[in-house]
Amino acid sequence: MISGLLGDSISDAIKAEVIEKTDGIPLYIEEVVQTVTDTAEGTSRRRELVIPATLADSLNARLDDIGEARRTAQAASIIGREFGIDLLCAVANRELPAVTTDIQTLVGAGLVLEFPDARENRYQFKHALIQDAAYGGLVKDRKIRFHKRAAEYLLDSNAIPERLLGTIAHHLTMAIDFDRALEFSTLAAEAALKSMGVSEALDHFARADSIAENTTDREKATGYTIRIHTGFAACYRLQENYQQALAHLDVAQGMAKSINCLRSLSDICNARANIYFTLGDTDNIMAEHNRALEYARQLGSRELEIRSIGG
Repeated sequence: MISGLLGDSISDAIKAEVIEKTDGIPLYIEEVVQTVTDTAEGTSRRRELVIPATLADSLNARLDDIGEARRTAQAASIIGREFGIDLLCAVANRELPAVTTDIQTLVGAGLVLEFPDARENRYQFKHALIQDAAYGGLVKDRKIRFHKRAAEYLLDSNAIPERLLGTIAHHLTMAIDFDRALEFSTLAAEAALKSMGVSEALDHFARADSIAENTTDREKATGYTIRIHTGFAACYRLQENYQQALAHLDVAQGMAKSINCLRSLSDICNARANIYFTLGDTDNIMAEHNRALEYARQLGSRELEIRSIGG
């Protein structure tokens, strides 16, 4: 494979070194050999070439060779392995002609692939490792700035598709905008749960729970934490893990009591009653519905009263 990429004149010593550096993995070999080829351009002294010590060195060397287009590659890296040019322009904060020129440089260097005509203006990093290398080269301030621009671009819509809620939450988190990240992580989790994507919902709820610890608005965080643990409970109920579901409802109830949120307390009691119904625990079913009804009456909510009576 190495001889095929570099030619028959490649020495056995360099072949051995490439294999050693790449552990013989074809993807790694391709990337390291590409760097060797780029470095060797214009010279016949292959025996004296310096082979990168690691794959990261190889990929960074290739990114260094593309000049100003490296920054565009870095902007693309925060979007994902696949990216569209409109969002890329917003993240890079550059005009379309300049970004298009850089993209063609990246395509020409074999770092980025262009999708067929059916997916016009859509591109993809050739390997996820290239995306990782570009992202790893970002300094903290620029990384935050790029993620913030991505979030603002996606938020600039009257109707945000549910499929983008998690992506927006990710960009807001990486932009250190934890208050809004908490909101969108929770929304993404609830949307996934609504469509019965339980595993996805659990992932989003876990991220939201982690984000809640970093928010500055503690009252808001408490409200979202109640929703998060109620959501956890709903997920575990669907998985028939009833003890775990009840444990999360206990956490949610404690938080709701701390802010005297009667609506949440009534909903939590109803949710617990539904679990006891599945378990056939008649006494606890009635006790929880009675508690839910009492909270509903304290709140003066006819809707919650009907729900508590109806189960």
